[in-house]
Amino acid sequence: MLVFMATMILFCFQQLQTSTRLLENLNTRSRLLI
Repeated sequence: MLVFMATMILFCFQQLQTSTRLLENLNTRSRLLI
């Protein structure tokens, strides 16, 4: 059970990192457009 929770936390953390990277890329693109 603990292993399952740990994997879920790691997965969520990775998803957050990827989402933040995508947001940063969008921000840089919008800045270039402006």
